[in-house]
Amino acid sequence: MILLVLCKRIRRPNDQQSGTALLASLLLLLVITIISVTAMKDTMMDESMARNDQNHTVAFQAADAAVNRTLTLLRNDEVLAEQAKTAKESGTADPTRSWAPVWDLAARTDA
Repeated sequence: MILLVLCKRIRRPNDQQSGTALLASLLLLLVITIISVTAMKDTMMDESMARNDQNHTVAFQAADAAVNRTLTLLRNDEVLAEQAKTAKESGTADPTRSWAPVWDLAARTDA
């Protein structure tokens, strides 16, 4: 009974509605969706560029460290070769020392 009273109280507006509000809200929803998808793609592209830049930096630093390490090893080998040459010339060469290089660079240059 209460339901009947409530139904009678609700006045039906004019049956000639055109659906303008529905069309406007769907259009607004479409625009918001397009903006959101574009923003997501832009964010993903920025993240990808940042990740690539970080990978590039890490690779460059690793290569630079390898070059520095190689130069250090070459300098140490030159120092060891000079020490071996000096020891050989003075007659104090000790082949049992652990720091001596496996090959004798001084002997290669003499031959």
